[in-house]
Amino acid sequence: MKRGGLLLIGAAAVVIGALGLALILSQTPMPSTGPLALVEPPPGSPQSRTEGVLEITDECVRLIHPDGTSSLVIWIRGAVTWDATDRSIAVVGTPGGGERTVRNGDAVALGGGGGPAATLESAGKWVSRPAETCEAEKWFLTTEVLGPEPG
Repeated sequence: MKRGGLLLIGAAAVVIGALGLALILSQTPMPSTGPLALVEPPPGSPQSRTEGVLEITDECVRLIHPDGTSSLVIWIRGAVTWDATDRSIAVVGTPGGGERTVRNGDAVALGGGGGPAATLESAGKWVSRPAETCEAEKWFLTTEVLGPEPG
């Protein structure tokens, strides 16, 4: 076989292999972030605390505070996993290094830091931005779930 024919066969094999890999990757389900707003891990570690009741909707997660105000809850990429089957959030950052699962309606205390809604861009480098409909008076970047209940 001539050299040109071998190059053509080699090129065809590379294209077929690439198409096969693309097909496999397109059929591999990517983990869903669901309604979670995610940022890259921030430098340092904010040391604020807040508490309230989680409100998980199809579009976002808010913390409803005892005074009736709300905060958009922002999570750190790699520290949480969204489970669409039971609409829960598995959180790695807990005291003692364990994992905790939280759901809609759970009373929680969160560690981290935050700010007013007008400064949402300062939360960090976005991995998954919150939906525009996720209005809240404030935002809170959660670095750990301190407990299942406030207090």
